[in-house]
Amino acid sequence: MSGRETRPVRRAAIVGAGTSGLVAALLLHRLGWEVTVVEAHARRRAGTRAPTLWPPAQHVLALVGVGGQVKAEAHPVHVLGFRTETGERRLDLGTANCVTVSQSRLERLLEDRARRVGVRIHRGARITGADQQDDGRILVTGTADVGTFPDLTVDLLVGADGYRSVIREVIGAELTGPCRGTPFALRDFIDDTGGFDRDAVWTCTGGPGALVTVPLPENTIRLVAPIPRESADAAHFLHERALGHGFPSPEGQVVWEATFIAHTQQATRFACGQIALIGDAAHVQSPAGGRGMNQGIEDAFTLVSEIGADTSDDIAAGVARYAAIREPEISDELAANAAVTHQWNGTEPAALIAPVIRSELEVASCSFRRVSATGSVTPDETSPLGRRVWLTAEAWPRLSSLRIHHGLIAETTPASPAIGRMPSLVGNNLMLPDGKYTLSPTMNILAFEPVGVSA
Repeated sequence: MSGRETRPVRRAAIVGAGTSGLVAALLLHRLGWEVTVVEAHARRRAGTRAPTLWPPAQHVLALVGVGGQVKAEAHPVHVLGFRTETGERRLDLGTANCVTVSQSRLERLLEDRARRVGVRIHRGARITGADQQDDGRILVTGTADVGTFPDLTVDLLVGADGYRSVIREVIGAELTGPCRGTPFALRDFIDDTGGFDRDAVWTCTGGPGALVTVPLPENTIRLVAPIPRESADAAHFLHERALGHGFPSPEGQVVWEATFIAHTQQATRFACGQIALIGDAAHVQSPAGGRGMNQGIEDAFTLVSEIGADTSDDIAAGVARYAAIREPEISDELAANAAVTHQWNGTEPAALIAPVIRSELEVASCSFRRVSATGSVTPDETSPLGRRVWLTAEAWPRLSSLRIHHGLIAETTPASPAIGRMPSLVGNNLMLPDGKYTLSPTMNILAFEPVGVSA
């Protein structure tokens, strides 16, 4: 018998057709997997919801084939503004600029893309249980509003089913964390006055209380603020808060508004065997920094990267590596998110996990440096440790290491088109010194070996 042995088709079930679930489905499809998405809601969700996309999330969206559409429809944000009782200042984001787009529109783009490439999506179907078999495969059971629940025996089960995750219960995990139950109000409205900045996200603190303004597409502005629990009229509260910070009255046509309780928590574990949690099923956070949806996209990328990188085809090992990478990263991020949320509320900041130096941009976006609290090196202002490498706006490659010579990338593992490029760092113009860098799947520098120093 001749010819190469054919690898069996791997099958995955994604529970939840939100942003993180659909991104995971598209990434797995790129690996040649057969993917089924199960979503409890019969119809797509409406509302702007989480609108902000930072560069890593933009890169992943380009990777799954919707980057061009997102870029065409999104509103670019180039500046972070800060206003206090003592004055105001502006921080230019440079190459780390974010964009805003309605989450419901983004999910529509992702779902349409997934259906076009052959991902099966079942709406109005609910998971009732999952049983891991002796061979590692998972039998998924559920109910359907119409027809019958699809027959699902899969090699990988991904819980992207949100704050009230059924899959989180399946693996015996629960949400814990530093900050629970912060009430927020938001209003998205058409700015007919032109009195709100269209180029910057403004974070206002001080006497009147915390308020954030976010420019959205189609001449829309978002106001979001923590509100007192006793406040019965959220619209009036936001109106007074805006006036208190010197903005015009937000009287334009309301596009979407909501009040909600924000938590800053993460699951006690992100994985068990060949079952993984991503997005809000694994962690939730307040709007501070605009990173919640981005974290779910980065979860999906890291999970699929680790599964795809395993040459032994050991799915459970890839899932375990995903959890080992993302659990401490998210713990660090949530500590930052809780600290900023407490600051907005005027309460004492939460204790941060690691005493590391953080660039101003990383603080503003709640994207803190990834350095273990138990690490032997505490980086100073000039150290690259823990920072995120930035290569181009068009791709976010998965590199496990790179070597820099004379300021340029001389070698990468695995090989990539990045050879010859000059890397930079998100939130810092520091030139990377020559040497070898070990990177996380999210391009954070885990270790640095200078030139002339042996391993």
